[in-house]
Amino acid sequence: MQVTHITDDTTIEGNITCAMGITIAGELRGDVRAGGAVLIEEDGLVTGRVAGADVTVRGSVEGDVEASGKLVLTRGGKIHGDVRCRSLAVEEGGELLGRCDMGKAPAAPATKPVTAPHKTVPAGLGTPVPAPPRFAGAR
Repeated sequence: MQVTHITDDTTIEGNITCAMGITIAGELRGDVRAGGAVLIEEDGLVTGRVAGADVTVRGSVEGDVEASGKLVLTRGGKIHGDVRCRSLAVEEGGELLGRCDMGKAPAAPATKPVTAPHKTVPAGLGTPVPAPPRFAGAR
């Protein structure tokens, strides 16, 4: 499998998008979106969002992380941002400062809003009030 490498003597300012995997041992000031695995090495630093199939953080990420598969935070790895992944493994000594959303992807939003037919909201008011009662024989 082909992988893009950002070496430890490299600093990049800007966003990176790659079809396959990427290994970052240097510094990236921007977002990375990979179609394959993302590996942030021990001395690697990403200041921005990280997204990939599987993500392993041995270094530091200052931003949100999204893994469509597994997110691994190793001993000494740091994430300061929210994470979203299918599964999460945090080794002892790994640091996560943020919220975690783990599991299946959320369901797609409904295309039509659901309304309650028995209540109406007068214009300008935020509290629903009951609709007038229907009498037998009224259509």
